[in-house]
Amino acid sequence: GIYRARDTLTDRLVVLKEARPHTAHFRLESADIDAFHLLEHEYSILCALRDIPGIVKPIEMFSVWEHRFLVEEHVEGIPLSQYRARRDISLLPFE
Repeated sequence: GIYRARDTLTDRLVVLKEARPHTAHFRLESADIDAFHLLEHEYSILCALRDIPGIVKPIEMFSVWEHRFLVEEHVEGIPLSQYRARRDISLLPFE
């Protein structure tokens, strides 16, 4: 699940991503991958890219019960579907 939430310590808007057990499970070569692994990998990548402008900043990773959560900064924007519908934007995959 992905949620817009309010950080109770800072009162700022954040994005909360939830990984549930036994979801998004697949086998890649000799490793079993699941939602927990994917979320932890996302967190490690965001941490590595933390100082690059335009990259969402990770805030925290934690567990509650059997679920794992990633908290990251909330960035205002528009949905891609609205961006594509603008008259002054042309997204062409080929020239």
